[in-house]
Amino acid sequence: MDFYILDDDIAVVKTLKHIITERKIGTVIGYNTDVECAIEDIKEENPSIIMVDFMMKEMDGITFIKEVKKFNREAAFIMISKLSDKSLVNQAYDAGVEFFVSKPINVLEIERVCQNIIERIKLKKVVDNIQNAFMEVSNSSDSIQGKRELAAERKQNWLDVLLGSLGILGEKGTNDIRKIYACMEKSNSAYSKHILGDVARSLGDSEKNVEQRVRRALKKALSNVAAAKIDMVQDDIQIYAKYVFDHLSIKMEVNFQEGLSPAGGRVSISKFMDGLNVYRDFIEE
Repeated sequence: MDFYILDDDIAVVKTLKHIITERKIGTVIGYNTDVECAIEDIKEENPSIIMVDFMMKEMDGITFIKEVKKFNREAAFIMISKLSDKSLVNQAYDAGVEFFVSKPINVLEIERVCQNIIERIKLKKVVDNIQNAFMEVSNSSDSIQGKRELAAERKQNWLDVLLGSLGILGEKGTNDIRKIYACMEKSNSAYSKHILGDVARSLGDSEKNVEQRVRRALKKALSNVAAAKIDMVQDDIQIYAKYVFDHLSIKMEVNFQEGLSPAGGRVSISKFMDGLNVYRDFIEE
């Protein structure tokens, strides 16, 4: 991932560049201590991530971000600051800041924040690619109404896109997952045994049967995630899995598939179902 660093203190710039390079977090394609020069650099270099100081002599960080956003709306911003004023922090978030990094610079904090923002960027790309492939706009359909209908349909299909990427669209428990999520959405609540009971009654089935079908589907999904991790294929499923599985379960399942553990990872229906809400909120931002 490409980084650009702007701070009027060259020592801070060099420290950040050293951390990003030595920790193999990404590639620093440019840096500057001058705001105007930095803006021209960014226009030419088009970095994915921009690290900017809040307090600079020529221009504050919030104004700088607004200027960059005029010609580059895709860049992600990390603000470096001693900022503690809540109103200014909120202004910075509104301007487009993804994360704050405190001064003095802490290596572990820089690494954690950078990795978080990199994963967020990757996820956005994955979501865009899969959704575009799933609901490709026909070349012949260029009316405003047609595009609105396609956009609405794509939003409705986000759950199937996710379930499909996890490889469980053909599982019996997948329909139960859809119904449970619809019940959660209708009641605007998190997953619970009460919701499971409502779904079971609507299907004329027992809670135990519904729960077993869902667990089998989730176990299959976890197995697919672990297999993808072993094979080092596309990051899509691994990134989605951050929302619906915990890392320990994935690691246990990987070890099981590699013959290093007698048992695989465990699945949690509540973790999966509540994770769907987090995932939906993210793709609708």
